Amino acid sequence: MMLSSSTLLLSGGALSNSGSALALEGPAQAATLGENCTSFVLSNGLRFIVLERHNAPIVSCHTLASVGAGNEPEGFTGLAHLLEHMAFKGTQQIGTADYKREAAILDACDEEFYTAQAALDAGDTEAAQPHLRMLRELEAEAAKLQLPNAYGSLMSQQGGVGLNAGTNHDETKYYISLPANKLELWMAVESSRWRAPVFRELYSEKEVIKEERRMRVDNARFGPFTEAFAETAFPERPYGRPVVGTVEDFARLGRREVEGFFTAKYRPQTLTCAVVGDVDPRQVRQLAERYFGKWSPPVDAAAAAQWTDIPGAALPAPRGAGPRELRMSLPTGPLLMDGYYRPAGDDPDSLVYAVMSDLLDGGRASRLSTSVMDRGLALYATCFSAYPGDKYPSLFLVQGVPAQGVSTDELAKALRKELQALVDTPVSEVELRRVKKKTRSALLELMTSTSRTAELLCQFQARQ
Repeated sequence: MMLSSSTLLLSGGALSNSGSALALEGPAQAATLGENCTSFVLSNGLRFIVLERHNAPIVSCHTLASVGAGNEPEGFTGLAHLLEHMAFKGTQQIGTADYKREAAILDACDEEFYTAQAALDAGDTEAAQPHLRMLRELEAEAAKLQLPNAYGSLMSQQGGVGLNAGTNHDETKYYISLPANKLELWMAVESSRWRAPVFRELYSEKEVIKEERRMRVDNARFGPFTEAFAETAFPERPYGRPVVGTVEDFARLGRREVEGFFTAKYRPQTLTCAVVGDVDPRQVRQLAERYFGKWSPPVDAAAAAQWTDIPGAALPAPRGAGPRELRMSLPTGPLLMDGYYRPAGDDPDSLVYAVMSDLLDGGRASRLSTSVMDRGLALYATCFSAYPGDKYPSLFLVQGVPAQGVSTDELAKALRKELQALVDTPVSEVELRRVKKKTRSALLELMTSTSRTAELLCQFQARQ
C-alpha cells in the first residue's frame, strides 16, 4: 500500500486583522428575545436562563458543566468524558433493584481493580490476573441488581426525545426535550444525578469508551494525525490532550478518580441550566429552588488541590521563533492542517476571527471554495475560527485534502495565499454583506429549534 504524507504547519505568529463588531440581530428582534428571556442565580451559585416560547407544548432543557478535558490534571486524561458516560447510569433510586446490596458489590469491584492495577504498575501481570477475573465476576453479580438504561427509559416513557450529551475540551453538555408538563420530572431527575450520582457499570463502560477511541481515533482516517497535531500545537496545555484520553491514562482510571473529579469539579457554581419552551419563568424558578436550591456540597480543600487543572491551562498558546512542522506518513491519504495561534474567545477580536472564517469557508461563494476547490487544488478545504476550543488561547485553523496530483505543499501555498489576501486587501462590502446575511440566516434557523436555542443560551449564560 502506498503511503501518503500528511502535514501540519504551525505559524509562530498569530493572524491579525482589524474591524468593527457586526450587528447580527436587529433591535426589534433583540428586544423581542429580551422580553421573553429571564435569568436567575440560586443561592448556591447555580445559574438558570429561561426563554418562554409558547408555540408548542414542549420544553428543551440543557445543562452545561463548565468542565471539560481542559480541566483534567496531568495523568488523568479521559476523566471528563468518562464522567459524561457515568451521568447516565442513574442514582440510588434509578437504575437499581437493591442499592444497598449493589453498593457493597461496587466497593468490592473497586478493591479488585486497584489491587490489580498495583500489580500491573509493579510489572507483575501474572499477579494481576486473579484480581481481574474476580472483578469480572463481581461485575456480573452487580449486573443482576442493575437496571440498564433505566434513566433513559424513564425519560423516554415520559415523552422525552433527544436525550444525549457531549464532552469537549471546554465543557460538557447534557440535553433533552420533553412535553412541557414534564418539567418538574426533569428538575427532580436532573438534580438527583448531580446531588447523589452512582457511578455503576464503570469498568464495563470503560471498555465501551476504549472501543470508541479505536473507532474515532486509532482506526479513523486521520485520527492519529489530528491527535499528534494537537500535541505538537499545545505541548503541556489542555488543548494538547485528547478528550477521550490517552491509552495509558485511561487504563488507570477507577471509581475513586471519577468520584474525586466529580466532587471537585461538578459543583453548583460550575453548572448552568437553560429551559426553553412552553413554561412560566416563575414556575421554573420555584422548581429550581425546590430541587436544586439545597444542593450545597462541602468544600474539601485537599480534594480540590488534588484535582487542580493541568499546569499552563490559562497561559497563552505557545509561540516559537518560527513555524513548526510535523509530517507523518499514513496509508489513509494526505491531509494538510495549517494552524495560527489566536487569543481566547473572550478577546475583543474573537468576532473578527469568526468573520474571517466565514469569508474563507462560508458556502459556495466563499474564497476557499472559489479559489481552491473550484480550481481543482483540493477535494475539500475548510476553516475553523477556534480549534479545538475557545476557552483558552487556541488556533485559527485551515485544513484540506489535496486533489489527486496536488501535494500538501502546493495546497499549503494556495491556502496561505488566501490568508495573506485577508491581511493585505480590505474586505469588500459585498463580501461582508454576504457574511452578515449568512450569519443572520443561520442564527434564525437555529432559533426555530427549542433545543438548539437552549444550547445557545446555556453557553452564553455560562460564559458570563
